[in-house]
Amino acid sequence: MKIITADQRLAEKSGVKMLIAGPSGVGKTSTLRTLTPEQLVSTLVVCAIYGLHSRSMIGWLNQLQHARERTVVFVAVLERHVDDLNVATWQPQLEGSKTGRELPAIVDEIITMQWINFGDGKPPARAFVCSPNPWSFPAKDRSGKLEQIEAPSLGRLLEKLTGPGQRKPFTTVSPEQHAQT
Repeated sequence: MKIITADQRLAEKSGVKMLIAGPSGVGKTSTLRTLTPEQLVSTLVVCAIYGLHSRSMIGWLNQLQHARERTVVFVAVLERHVDDLNVATWQPQLEGSKTGRELPAIVDEIITMQWINFGDGKPPARAFVCSPNPWSFPAKDRSGKLEQIEAPSLGRLLEKLTGPGQRKPFTTVSPEQHAQT
């Protein structure tokens, strides 16, 4: 195996590794219909991870290192858990605690597809939640290119992630500002 530098690794073309989580029936799998033919060719795996045993899932995760140039999309059901203090958290439904701990560290993007009430008097709409958010949905944007809320189109999301766009400027939010959102 050839050893390469960090700069060489960063210069390599790599696909997006993503987890899309959301409640049953929100349209996670149906959003695959928004992929272009070119995106379909470069998407190596679309894996519904609920139902996979922990050993199988770890095998899939290990294969990601050999598919650097491919886009890999995992789909999971999102569950709401309420603890003893009545605090609600959202977690992807995964087999085995090890998988649940490892997958978020391995993928580049964690997207929650959820029904969002925008407070405009219209019924809730489907949306991708892509970065830290007031609802505490799982989200991570390693690219820095995504808005907190994106349209529920996987094709457009991949274009934004793989396109030439710049990272958004980093801004800090004080706890007081966060409480106002």
